[in-house]
Amino acid sequence: MKYGMLIVDDEYLVRTGIRETIDWSAIDVEIVGEAVNGKQGLEAALALRPDVIFTDIRMPVLNGLEMIEKLREANYDGAIIIYSGYQDFEYARKALEYGVVTYLLKPFNNDDLLKKVKEALEKLEQKRKQSQILGQYERNLPLLKEKLFQKMLKESLNEEFKEQLKTIGILPPERGILIRGESFGKNSETIALEAMEKDLISELNPNQALSQIFENSFVIITDCLDTKGLCEKIDRLLLAQQRKSDVKIFIQISSVYEDYQIPKAYEEVIALSQNPLFLAANTVATSELALHPYKQLVKAALKLISEEYDKKLTIRDAAERLYVSESHLMHEFKENVGKTFNECLTEYRIMKAKELLAKGNLRVNEVAVMVGYQDVKYFGQVFKEMVGMTPSQFLQEINEKI
Repeated sequence: MKYGMLIVDDEYLVRTGIRETIDWSAIDVEIVGEAVNGKQGLEAALALRPDVIFTDIRMPVLNGLEMIEKLREANYDGAIIIYSGYQDFEYARKALEYGVVTYLLKPFNNDDLLKKVKEALEKLEQKRKQSQILGQYERNLPLLKEKLFQKMLKESLNEEFKEQLKTIGILPPERGILIRGESFGKNSETIALEAMEKDLISELNPNQALSQIFENSFVIITDCLDTKGLCEKIDRLLLAQQRKSDVKIFIQISSVYEDYQIPKAYEEVIALSQNPLFLAANTVATSELALHPYKQLVKAALKLISEEYDKKLTIRDAAERLYVSESHLMHEFKENVGKTFNECLTEYRIMKAKELLAKGNLRVNEVAVMVGYQDVKYFGQVFKEMVGMTPSQFLQEINEKI
């Protein structure tokens, strides 16, 4: 590999001697330019980007130190060697603050100069390799964090794993809780989910909070143990989000884990996410289901939806089977869930339709009937309104991801 070197000196004989009396090819160096003062040196360095600059300190227009300062401001990352007389030794010390690799005292011979340039190139190579490794690490860091976060949710933390997590800044609290959020709705669901995660992190401050956003969910690990207060904050956030879009967000909170037992807490929130009593609701579920319970009547109606969504089911049918009036059931739904019985039924049906379509072995008309729609055209309209695309487009998107 050839290295380029720029010589900056106001004395012609010095520049000529350095250029002509040394076999630079022996250390793979090529003189790519010369300058007679710091101003010219700065312009040449920025234009040529040499690997090494060899410069005097005392020069007209712009001295060596001023040139070096401006080069660093312009993010020049090559090696700089300065040379000066003994009387300028303090200047040389000042130059080191600007990241100068080394300096030579006058007078010096060719062997001294060759040695210094060789040392400077070795340091430059080491610096560039470190910079390359750091750059690769920084580029890969988001993916590495996601993979280690996923591993942390499923595997116990031994000392080696803790050190890995600590290195990338995501070591979780020894005692804490997990908060998981997932969304379902139209195309804006990712944006809404990210906004909710960001708002929750803000609400948790100053408690520790580690988070990771996945394709359709997020997980937060925190040492905040005030589940009741947390539920109240999440209720407020969900209400604000509901006013902004039709996206539904379902949040689960684990019980307190001890001694880094995060996988157990993660299993708990996943189990909560699969509870049919909550799947169609924009709400918060906790492990004990005591802080944010639905009334028994609403639970029974939601259970009915989860079991008979594929049949012809109306609020009148549900009311009769639960031995209450239709108006009373409507009121309780609005009061507890914040939406109507029919809205919950529709959301549950479309959620099931997405699951069936994602399997890839069923046609749209088959899925429509399986989730309670005899009219395939109407099913398509409802699906598009809920998901933001037609069932066929949803199938195509699924196939493209496979």
